[in-house]
Order: sequence, then C-alpha cells, then structure tokens
Amino acid sequence: MPSVQGVVKCQGKTIIGIFHINGDPRRVVVEVNPRSQQLFECSNATLTYDDVAQLSGDCNWSGTIGTHDLKMNFGRGLNIVGQITVALQSSTQTAGAGTWQTVEVTLPPTQMNSADETQSDISDARVNLTSNPAKEGENGCCVIQ
Repeated sequence: MPSVQGVVKCQGKTIIGIFHINGDPRRVVVEVNPRSQQLFECSNATLTYDDVAQLSGDCNWSGTIGTHDLKMNFGRGLNIVGQITVALQSSTQTAGAGTWQTVEVTLPPTQMNSADETQSDISDARVNLTSNPAKEGENGCCVIQ
C-alpha cells in the first residue's frame, strides 16, 4: 500500500488535506459532523491508499479528532493519520462526506511568458485550490498552465 506525506487542516466544519501523488497535488475536502469546535493542523499527515483511482470523486469517512492525533478512515484501505501540531482540549468521534479533487497549479502571469523558467520560478507557483474536473488529464493528472 503506497503512502505519502501531506498537510491536513480543520476549519471548523471542513477538513482539507493536500497530498502529492506521483508529483501531482491532490486534495480532499470533507465536512465534519459534528462540527469541530477546535481548529487544528497536521503538518505531516500520512495518506495510505491502495490505488490512485481511490483519490477522485465523492467519499465518506469516519474517524477521531484526538487531543494529539487525527485518524480518518475512508474505507477500502484509504486512511489519513497525523499528529496534531498544537494539542486540542478534547477528543471527538466524527464522520462526514466530501470529495477528492485534482489541484490545479498555475504560474503567476509574469512568469508564464518567461522563456527561461528556473526552478525558483516554479517553486513560486501558486496552487489554485478550485476543482476543475473538466481540465483533468488522463488518470486524474493535474493541469499546469
């Protein structure tokens, strides 16, 4: 089972995770039910999956937001676990639904026309966190514009 590191953030009623799969950024956006009263981040979360095909489309999950760790189970061998950066006051059993999405990466306009892009130009790229399934390439590959 492959696994990758990423970042997960809870913003109350929503958890967002960003992971790079074979170099392509993917995100999962899920609702939290019941809503988390505590905002948190896992800066080094681990995503474990069986097949890249699991990382697209709608999903359901259940898990625990602990005082020190996060455990999310999406079924079929798909899990996210991580250490919460700043300890929370209480643990919560939670669940919800959401979507796996390809993340579109775009370069700022002044860099898009440059004939001699450097690695630093690419590292300054902005990540557009809007889902754009119409632009997804084969096998869910992201689009770089």
